[in-house]
Amino acid sequence: MKHSIIFIMLLAIFSAFIIAEEEPVFVDNVTVKHIEGHKYKITVSGNAPNPGYTNIRLVPHTYMMAPESWEMIVLADAPKSGGMMIQVLKPYTVSLDYTFSDTTKSVTIIGRTRKVEKKLSGGKVIPPKKRVQELIHGVKIKGDNVIFLVRSGGCTKKEHFECDVTHKGDSAQVALYRTTPDFCEMVPHTIEISFSKKELGLKNFNFTIKNTFTFAK
Repeated sequence: MKHSIIFIMLLAIFSAFIIAEEEPVFVDNVTVKHIEGHKYKITVSGNAPNPGYTNIRLVPHTYMMAPESWEMIVLADAPKSGGMMIQVLKPYTVSLDYTFSDTTKSVTIIGRTRKVEKKLSGGKVIPPKKRVQELIHGVKIKGDNVIFLVRSGGCTKKEHFECDVTHKGDSAQVALYRTTPDFCEMVPHTIEISFSKKELGLKNFNFTIKNTFTFAK
């Protein structure tokens, strides 16, 4: 009898230190409210399988390239094993403010048994145009093109830039400006943005760059 009591006590202590596992919960309703630009408030409601599920949260997937439909999963910390749990559904409501890319058209919420897709109604809203001189990682000449190496969060395109060219005799000064911010939150990486000699109005490649260079990885 004494040994049985000790065993039960040890089992209870061991169970208390078991790390909670993540599990998806049931999704019933999803609402999407446009805030500004490409920022939205995503609200999800539904039920967890029982009251033991805690820390219910909305977790966005991470992408290398922005998808047309951005997936988010509703996760909770599952009850620790080793105990009895009343099988009564636990209602929940969670919200998340999230900034999507300008190419993402919808958000897909993934629950325990179903997926719910909602369109981003304000997805084509363009933030106010603001010219900011770009911090560049390098410049190279290829054929008749000037190629700028710039930082991207996954949604940077050529149309998000403008070039100012100031001619001084046979030479020129070129400055690259970003006009549309990159709202994506992918792994930062360097991409090439190319402008032809004709687009820049250059007669030759005798020019200097006014932008600041960075060598950060």
